[in-house]
Amino acid sequence: MSKKVGIQCLICALASTFIAFLFLNHKNAHACILEFKNEIQDDVDLERDVRENRPIQFLNDFDMMEEHEWNIESKCIENLKFFQNHSSSKLNIVFFIMVFSHIDFVEKIVKRLTDNFQYVHRHAIMLHVDLKVNRNMWVGVKELSRKVPNVCIVQSGNIVYRSASEMRTIHAYEEWLLGFPHWDVFVPMTGKDYLLVDIYGLEKMLEKVGPEKTWVRPYAKPLVTQSQPGATSCCLFEDSNCAISDYHQRASTYVLPCKDGTPHVAPASNWLYTLEKTPFYFCAALPMFTGFFSRQFLSFIHRDPTSEMFYRFWRLRGIAAVEHYYPSLIYNLIQMKKSSTHTGHFHFAESCVMSWTRGLEADGCHNTILTINEVDLIQDAAAKCTPMARKFKPEHSERLLHYIDTQLNYSHCFFS
Repeated sequence: MSKKVGIQCLICALASTFIAFLFLNHKNAHACILEFKNEIQDDVDLERDVRENRPIQFLNDFDMMEEHEWNIESKCIENLKFFQNHSSSKLNIVFFIMVFSHIDFVEKIVKRLTDNFQYVHRHAIMLHVDLKVNRNMWVGVKELSRKVPNVCIVQSGNIVYRSASEMRTIHAYEEWLLGFPHWDVFVPMTGKDYLLVDIYGLEKMLEKVGPEKTWVRPYAKPLVTQSQPGATSCCLFEDSNCAISDYHQRASTYVLPCKDGTPHVAPASNWLYTLEKTPFYFCAALPMFTGFFSRQFLSFIHRDPTSEMFYRFWRLRGIAAVEHYYPSLIYNLIQMKKSSTHTGHFHFAESCVMSWTRGLEADGCHNTILTINEVDLIQDAAAKCTPMARKFKPEHSERLLHYIDTQLNYSHCFFS
């Protein structure tokens, strides 16, 4: 990340925070805080327990979902049980795709993951659909689930921008999935991601790397504030030079994704980063949203007290949690010597290519829409065996998507 981009991102984040405060309706905010009263108290209790060396209570966000807000098609359970009934030496993948709009592109993603609907009896594709999507989108997703055997629909309320609701949703479904045996790799995606290699090539790549390995973007060495090319930057959070100061400010606030669909801000303690007995590193990284997580790793972090402490802190905060939670957690686990033996090994490689400076709608804060003009970025991703890319919109990315489908070569990634 360049200095200019970092400043732009800081300005963007500060502006977003200012707007959130400026338009905060006190009545709604009070109702929102009441909605999260128990979770805020949980956070306060957890801080006390950590400081006093008491046992940490584990929470299950999936069990905390309100019944009227979540829905899991019975087909999802049937697809996961299929793994159990037909287990073999081949790996089984669960794709978890969070979709909001552009049903035509969602269908294209599914076609890519199923070889144009021909490869529909391996792997599971779960489409997470917001409750607030329009009727056309909902009808389209339902039709997609009806006609493709390994596609099913799940819901759990709405994703609220600038909150940690994306991370909480992913974490909740990780917990739910761990109740089913015989899947190997969990792949959370957005509805704007695309698989650069075909599904057969992806299987070969994951088998070559090892399904027990979780993909992590390489960490910069030595630790630096600004990321080196192709690396994730980590630093001690209490260091005044760590990342950008805006993260310190946002670590001291709750950002609550309330039922009205907007984030509400309330004061909080940034206790995780002020504990004296344990140094905690913050990692500024590309999003881990589109990642490859091994079952072994997820099983560990859902049972490990340190991982639970990290998650319980970040789940109520808007510190770009979906981007920084996993990289920061993994780096701290490595520093604590908890990696490999307990979590499975890590594969230090980029899982998804994206750009902040090239492509359409570049604002320095959000990754851009890729077009045919960015074909060299896709070619470089293929050369490095990066399996995914983001963001695509059919009306702007059609030529690039056609190139990916017909000309991109990944054979060196699994035949070498």
